[in-house]
Amino acid sequence: MASESSNSNSTAFAERGEWESPQDSTDTSNDSESQSPSANAANTRDETLNSQPGVTQQSPGQDFPPDPISGWWKGALAGLIGGPILFVVFFGITYLHFMFQNQITTGLLVITSVLMVFLRLLIPYSLYKDAKLLTNAPVPLRWRPNRALYLLGALFVPPPFEYMTSTMYLYRRHKAVGRP
Repeated sequence: MASESSNSNSTAFAERGEWESPQDSTDTSNDSESQSPSANAANTRDETLNSQPGVTQQSPGQDFPPDPISGWWKGALAGLIGGPILFVVFFGITYLHFMFQNQITTGLLVITSVLMVFLRLLIPYSLYKDAKLLTNAPVPLRWRPNRALYLLGALFVPPPFEYMTSTMYLYRRHKAVGRP
């Protein structure tokens, strides 16, 4: 009985045009036609400024140049944090494998080994790509990394020293750019 009255009320509203279904309503607030001419001119001016090479916008409290489109330092940081953790996990699984010698520990050893190799290659690649972006940055930086030196330093040294190389790189990057 109650459902009949609510259906009749909604039908009555629909017949009088006072009620619209959500599918019928459309949002036109984002159309360029509905914007004022001054808003369109401001958008065009901002797009022109952003498209010019060497022009960057900084927030008022920012005392360092913005990050020049580089997220590659995150790979070096992931390798720096994940490498020692995987090293400890690898030796823990190796110990378990010598104790139990079953397929589960063998599978875990393979997975951990693959992840360690991935992180071992991620650090030099990330350092190289980030150094390349910083070297070609459109904003002036106080430090220009030598990408070949960091690539060789991260590739051909043993893993403990590789972590020192990436730590040094991330520290110098932080002093020059203000992040990682």
